[in-house]
Amino acid sequence: MPGPTPNPKLGKRKSMNGKEKAKRRPKKPKADLSAIQFPSELPEPMKSIVIGMNGTDVREVGRKSLTFTDLSTNHNRLTIPTGSAPDFLTPEEKDVLEAHSKIKRPQKRPKNIVLVIDPLGNVYDSNFRKWTMGSDSYAWTTCWNGLVAANGLKEEDVIQVWTFRNGSGERCFVIVVVTRKEGDPSPSESQNCEASSSGIKDGEASTSGVTNSEAPSSNESEGIIIDEEKHKDDETMAAAEETSETTTQPMGTDK
Repeated sequence: MPGPTPNPKLGKRKSMNGKEKAKRRPKKPKADLSAIQFPSELPEPMKSIVIGMNGTDVREVGRKSLTFTDLSTNHNRLTIPTGSAPDFLTPEEKDVLEAHSKIKRPQKRPKNIVLVIDPLGNVYDSNFRKWTMGSDSYAWTTCWNGLVAANGLKEEDVIQVWTFRNGSGERCFVIVVVTRKEGDPSPSESQNCEASSSGIKDGEASTSGVTNSEAPSSNESEGIIIDEEKHKDDETMAAAEETSETTTQPMGTDK
């Protein structure tokens, strides 16, 4: 039986407010990371940078194939599901993240500042959070757009996230690019936020003294990919965090 004949007078479908509905981006299948050979320890030259910062307790947090949402300038964040990450936080850090996650208004939520080192060795101040959206995720916001632009990151690039503590006891993270979808890195001259190399002593780093804790197995890596529908965030949240006047506390240091 043939279906109903479209009425040309109806035009395009619109929402209740009269605006034309945006087409939903087709959902891509989850990437299979099981065939990728991930480093079992922090690779050079990142290891030397960590040593130059008197880094300790180096361990892998997670791995993922970057998605459209990860690279969206409106979102300005990277997320890793907490269920796929090892238990790397102290009880005090967990309590702070949990308490802050219950504060719904971004303007009232304190910032947990951590250092993030990109593949080029640039160091960024980032706001580290725990998000509860369908399931829990760790999120790095503030300056993520600048890191993406500086390192030419693209959709389906595969990264690892590592963590360590510097000589001051601050929580730090390292982004490592494992594979790229196509071509070589194409760093951008322009960055959306300032990156500094403070804390890195050129010429003083060595390749001894850094020990890495157990990394997730290849089977665990399959759970790293995020369901974008479940983790779709309000696009104004990152912007609100950028402009809100909240207290900041370096994570891992005493208040």
